[in-house]
Amino acid sequence: MPSGRRRGERGGSNLRRTVGIRLPKKRVVVVCEGSKTEPAYLRLVNAKAQNGLIQMEVVDKTGTAPKTLVELASSLMKDARKVARRTRDPNAQIEETWCVFDVDEHPLIKEACQQARDNDVQLAISNPSVELWFLLHFVSQTAYIGRQEAERKLKSYITDYNKNLPILRPLEGRYQEAKLRAQNLALKHEGDGTYFPENNPSSDLWKLVESLNASY
Repeated sequence: MPSGRRRGERGGSNLRRTVGIRLPKKRVVVVCEGSKTEPAYLRLVNAKAQNGLIQMEVVDKTGTAPKTLVELASSLMKDARKVARRTRDPNAQIEETWCVFDVDEHPLIKEACQQARDNDVQLAISNPSVELWFLLHFVSQTAYIGRQEAERKLKSYITDYNKNLPILRPLEGRYQEAKLRAQNLALKHEGDGTYFPENNPSSDLWKLVESLNASY
């Protein structure tokens, strides 16, 4: 072993940060079904991220079916890979793409999930709606619930809730409880043998929050 170099060390040139070159951030692109509630929530959550090494971009497509959202997310990731290869710019690469949508009565929703698995697109789905995820910040919900009932129950905790309201402030300090309740719901469905899209109520939005390394 050459003198002056300890076991396990690499050549110094590989470890030094080159002056004037910005280290790449983890680039996360989120494609949302909603144009107001989900993007507003995610931007507020992202502002609570624990470090500055994540760059989140939100693409909102109001009223777009989940399968189309997945196709868009997949296309954005592939295009970014091409740009990164052509420009040799690591910041052009997209490390994660997510689709955020509700179950509702969407057609081809199982096909959308399969397409996401095939194209490395991650999903944060709420069943029946994003209001269920917000509701879990305040109370457990284990029985089947519809969108309108979820919104009605939520308004008993956030009286002025509407889809235009930046709603993070009333949720602050409650995220860990909501995550635990969502995880317990997943375990309950697994034990009951109820699988997507019959897994009402459920929400995977906590997975996206964790990926953003955020806490609120």
